[in-house]
Amino acid sequence: GTLGTWGTQNLVATMQTGKFGENNAHLLATFHAIKSEGAQSNSPVGGADQLIKGDAEFFGGRLHVTALATHDYNTYYQPDSTSGLTLARADVVGRDYLLSKNPFAPDYYGYAITKKQTWFTYVRADLEVNEDIHLSDTPYYYFYNNSTLSADDVTSDATGKFAAAAFTYWPTPNGTAVAPAATTLLPPYGAPNGPIHISGYNKGNHYAVTGNIFKADIRTPIGEVTTGIWYENASTDRRQFALDLPTRAPNFKASGTVVPKNITYLQHSSWSQYQPFVELAWQPIPQLTITPGAKYISFTRTVNAEVNQTSRVPTNFSREWTDTLPYLTANYRLMDNWSVYAQYAKGFLAPDLNTTYIADPTTSDFSPQTSTNYQVGTVFRSDHLTIDADVYQVDFKNKVVQLGVGQVVNGVTLTLPQFFNIGGVKYKGWEAQATYAFDFGLAIFANGSKNDTAVEDPRGGTTSNGTVAVANDGMPTSGAPQWTAAGGLIYANGPFRASLTHKIVGQQYASLGGVNKIQPLKSTGLDVSYDFGKFELFAGVQNLQDNQDIVSISGTPPAVGAVDSRRYTFQSGRFVQVGAKVNF
Repeated sequence: GTLGTWGTQNLVATMQTGKFGENNAHLLATFHAIKSEGAQSNSPVGGADQLIKGDAEFFGGRLHVTALATHDYNTYYQPDSTSGLTLARADVVGRDYLLSKNPFAPDYYGYAITKKQTWFTYVRADLEVNEDIHLSDTPYYYFYNNSTLSADDVTSDATGKFAAAAFTYWPTPNGTAVAPAATTLLPPYGAPNGPIHISGYNKGNHYAVTGNIFKADIRTPIGEVTTGIWYENASTDRRQFALDLPTRAPNFKASGTVVPKNITYLQHSSWSQYQPFVELAWQPIPQLTITPGAKYISFTRTVNAEVNQTSRVPTNFSREWTDTLPYLTANYRLMDNWSVYAQYAKGFLAPDLNTTYIADPTTSDFSPQTSTNYQVGTVFRSDHLTIDADVYQVDFKNKVVQLGVGQVVNGVTLTLPQFFNIGGVKYKGWEAQATYAFDFGLAIFANGSKNDTAVEDPRGGTTSNGTVAVANDGMPTSGAPQWTAAGGLIYANGPFRASLTHKIVGQQYASLGGVNKIQPLKSTGLDVSYDFGKFELFAGVQNLQDNQDIVSISGTPPAVGAVDSRRYTFQSGRFVQVGAKVNF
């Protein structure tokens, strides 16, 4: 059990049998519950998770069967569409502000509820046919259900006023727009001047996935061969209906000819894929292992939507993409405790569902996004010191982007929105880590990385007349830290354990083109525990310095002298926890 800052409670019960019966069986069950008021205002979270796992042996231990099932149910309160504070607003309400308790405001926490439920289960059978052949087969199933209620816009200006669009309401099914009543709130939490109609939505997302992984390990005179096939099929239902949140009445606000206009989307989709694979671990000399391999991938996406997302038109679409992906790894042992390695691999990113969110998806003709990955590194370990380091490069190609009506591609002016392959991103850098352990229980560790990104987007922007122009080419991509670093001390001697760690996530950009720079994020953690045998006490402090650095920025930088209207979110403050563990 653990108690922590923000009213956090975390309880875990785990029961396990040890070996029993003629089949050397084991059973494990875990029950977990969590509750917290949340690091930000009016953002409580609660959840319960269960896990059960068992295994047994048959045929004298040649067949080993394992089964696992998990279930999770969680509820939390946070905006689904928009969030963040302007810096001016944060100065008034604090950096930990998220939601309010005012039912007349779009940021009322009762209008920001998400409930999620998941199942996951698998059964794995491992069979030793003989000393040279080992087979395994793993059928699995997982299920996800999401139900979300959210306001369209929860952001406000420095005085606490919300945008007019947050209150816009169409009360008639034929789409006739009715001007909203007086809706301006008296900041910060005054009574409304008239009837309040807050624009929002109810969103649901359900999917179920079944799959199977079959693998065979075969020892041959030239090395060990691993081969098999992975198959997976998924079925998804997604919906979003516009609401007036205070009354839960339909909000008939959508444009276009599709009726009813309170349906944002009502979509069924699916995917299926299969990937046969094979690799060989070959040792031409004892110190060198070379592992070539390849897999073939076939991915099919299908959409059957009464009202498709974004386009809001009926859509029936299916397409298959295929590719063959080779890879090669070489590992050479310079000494028993020191090796160097090199790796090469091709990657494949299946087209996103959003590539069907246009009036006619069949007009788009693009290849899947791909990557080519290179890495060279070394690993060293002695009685006291471990070191590993590597350099890498990833060439990401065939970036899929949407171009709109009027844009010119290869001399042709588009009459419908379509998706195309344009450029990509190149990632390269290095990473390293080292740990030194003293004989008296103290270890010192440090790690770091340097990461460079460059967008390859020769046609990424558009001019005023719709032709494609150069933009962002060579600029850093968004959301990629330029460096990271961490270090600390770990001490373990008898029943006492302690650790002190400091981590830094380096500078990055929130938007493409080197826009919206985020300064390095820092956090220090201290943890201690004492084991009395069957009873253990532990305590910890995370973000020791109580940093509330900026972690994300959305919006366009202001012109010189203009008001900064960008939205910011901030790192959570100091978190303290204490707990106890009991073994029976």
